[in-house]
Amino acid sequence: MTQIKYYTREQLDRAVTVSVPSAAYLLNIGRSTAYRYCDLGIIPFIRIGNRKVVPAEWIRNVVSATGDTSGLRATPAELPPAA
Repeated sequence: MTQIKYYTREQLDRAVTVSVPSAAYLLNIGRSTAYRYCDLGIIPFIRIGNRKVVPAEWIRNVVSATGDTSGLRATPAELPPAA
């Protein structure tokens, strides 16, 4: 199972790609919905081997356009504890 990476604004600004589960979290949608949206062409993705990753620039544009930053953490201290 893929672990979701939580991003601060600075980390997202430096990222080149994000995993589909992390993109789902940032967009406030379910993981399976995010994969379905990738398959439908709604969310752009890049295939690296068997893995799909979403361009971070696209995520940044969507977050900026919607103004919804609820998927971003303000500081690394707000990250949930490691499992």
